Amino acid sequence: MDEKEFRMKPLNYFGRGFDKDTDKEKAKVWEQQRNVRECDDSELWNLDITIARFILPRLKRFKKIKQGHPATLTEQQWDKCLQKMIVAFALVLAKMDFNRKPQEKEQVKEGLELFAKYLEGLWD
Repeated sequence: MDEKEFRMKPLNYFGRGFDKDTDKEKAKVWEQQRNVRECDDSELWNLDITIARFILPRLKRFKKIKQGHPATLTEQQWDKCLQKMIVAFALVLAKMDFNRKPQEKEQVKEGLELFAKYLEGLWD
């Protein structure tokens, strides 16, 4: 998969619901919300996108600099697991679920299951 295929143009702060440059009134409200609770309501419109945008670049960097792997896996197995997680989050960003091909849906499912299974193995 081509990495450029999965890059999304920033449509707004996190999700897809507004333009902070033109909606200054909402932007003030959301800034106050972030100050009080560390996130604002705009992040909740497409929470899957918000989470994927946070996780994807960190997974990519983690894979690049990793120094170990879970004891139950070899280094090559861990590398493949991390790549499957990266592909899954990239697909979440690239296409809405109803636009994914069956193979892509399976890739998302497998990558997210690996992410859940090895979440506590994401340490360096």
